[in-house]
Amino acid sequence: MSKRKSDSEKFDKKLFYSNPEEWNEKTNKMIKEEMETWDEIKKCRVSYNPESVNRFIDYYATKQVNAIKHGFEKNKNKEYDEDEEDDLSLMDNAFNHLGIIQHKKLFDLQLQWRAKLIELPDVNITFDFEIIAEDILNSKLLTPISVEEFNLYISFLESCLYNDDDYQPDNIYEFQNYSELKGWRLKNDDVEDNDDDFEDWDYLPDWYVFHNTQTGNEKYLLLPDIKGEKEMFYRTRKTPDEAEKLEKERLENPTKLWMNVFEDELIEKLMFKYESAKTIKAFKTYKYDQDYYENLDNLEEMTSILLKSKEKIPIPACEDWLVGIKKAFRNYQIKQLIGALKDAYKQYLMNISLNIAFYNDNSRSMASLRETYYEQIFRGRRLEGESENFDY
Repeated sequence: MSKRKSDSEKFDKKLFYSNPEEWNEKTNKMIKEEMETWDEIKKCRVSYNPESVNRFIDYYATKQVNAIKHGFEKNKNKEYDEDEEDDLSLMDNAFNHLGIIQHKKLFDLQLQWRAKLIELPDVNITFDFEIIAEDILNSKLLTPISVEEFNLYISFLESCLYNDDDYQPDNIYEFQNYSELKGWRLKNDDVEDNDDDFEDWDYLPDWYVFHNTQTGNEKYLLLPDIKGEKEMFYRTRKTPDEAEKLEKERLENPTKLWMNVFEDELIEKLMFKYESAKTIKAFKTYKYDQDYYENLDNLEEMTSILLKSKEKIPIPACEDWLVGIKKAFRNYQIKQLIGALKDAYKQYLMNISLNIAFYNDNSRSMASLRETYYEQIFRGRRLEGESENFDY
């Protein structure tokens, strides 16, 4: 299919305005079919896992469809809809941060437990740490937050390390992810440690890095994973027949590398090599407008919050006025958060003293998954001629 013919169908405004769903489906399919003829995609088919290549093609096609659609909508002067989401209240966010203090404490216990240095009540398998993390402020396993721990966290907030985006509720689930946090460290154990250089801890939460430099708890990251490795051995233990079947499947279907689905550099390379000037222009405009409206939305949000403040807020001297506003906003946010945290900590101590449970709106049930892990471990131990318990 020639670029000119392809363009006439991709940029079919009449179809887009009369039946956008049909246009979307037709254009998406057309782009994918074209891509299958490209030499680079053929090479990817040979080298990478086929599903990952399919996902990359989906990603590329979606980006191009969105770029063309954006041009149609922009030319029609359509208004941009803004997704409005209710933010956590300042106090709710403060209690969220108190939980983060406890997450570090729990992760350090997890590292010691996996190395068989300590035993913990009601902790039998590694998954139990995820269960505890679901309702961390009510955990009886952890000691209450001390004044020293609270002040250390305040020092962290005041440091240059703190980034609010990393401490939203959706991201905190990763704070007990052992394979991600500890596994990266093991793969980079040849990196020279330096308390003043945080770059070699990119996959640890910044709070963990800061805490380790102040307490020396980095040592726990060097401990072996005795419990975790044995647990995985039992969970994946196979009978001779099962092992033979898996090996046969492995030989018949050799594992291929997983392609990076979101490879934007490759997308641009393919775009400039195979697409028409009209499509490239649509893509560039779409990318530019995305950045523009993202900055505009952020600026409107920041200035709206700052304008509602009843205090004077200094703007740091900067060559770029936008950077200055962002710094002023960050300083204001941190100041507000610290104030709320101090109130939340007083309430926290009162709840602890009166034995009042903390509100937890997390309704995820993990009991059935925990039982599945139990069954897998016990089956593995039976195959090894061992007792059905957790003494390993």
